[in-house]
Amino acid sequence: MDAYPLPPGYEWKFGRGFEENDKAVQTMAQNMILAVVLIFLVMAALFESLLYPLSIITSILFAIVGSIWFLTLTGTTITMMAMIGFMVLIAWSSTSASC
Repeated sequence: MDAYPLPPGYEWKFGRGFEENDKAVQTMAQNMILAVVLIFLVMAALFESLLYPLSIITSILFAIVGSIWFLTLTGTTITMMAMIGFMVLIAWSSTSASC
């Protein structure tokens, strides 16, 4: 857009939608961290150990890194739907690993 000449008195900027999207991504990141912490606390209480939940949380981190790697490999951007997918991945990984 910098290369496009605008008439005097006009300017461009990103709209409010971009600002709200950034705020939503920050909120989702906080929610994911909170979800991992709460899952860890519940599993630590159930297993009465800190080692077993730590190994499960490590598998969740590997799953997130793998999914980000796959998104990068396919050229897909991390959108709100991808963040919701990460939340589902966290929930599914923690429930399937703790069974």
